[in-house]
Amino acid sequence: MAKIVLGMLAKPSAAGEPELSLPLTVQDRALLAGPVKLMEMPEVIWDAEARVP
Repeated sequence: MAKIVLGMLAKPSAAGEPELSLPLTVQDRALLAGPVKLMEMPEVIWDAEARVP
């Protein structure tokens, strides 16, 4: 399903090949390419004691 929707959103590049420019995001444990849900992501459990330098 996602491949069909993404294919419909693609536009021809200068070389004539299908090209797609979409943001990749993770929201609510789902990997999204623009508006299309690609897959579920595993839950990340953050350590409350961890510090970023």
